[in-house]
Amino acid sequence: MWNAGAPVPHVVASEHATLLLYLASQPPAEWDGTTARVIDPASHDPNASAW
Repeated sequence: MWNAGAPVPHVVASEHATLLLYLASQPPAEWDGTTARVIDPASHDPNASAW
């Protein structure tokens, strides 16, 4: 699952309403949130992205 690390917020507003739109990712069910995976962008891992 690709995740840029930022929610990329957008605000859409009119005279009567304001909406805040953002990206949210769903972490895998088996992930407990206690570890992180670090990938070198120069690697050949398909999950790595070079900016």
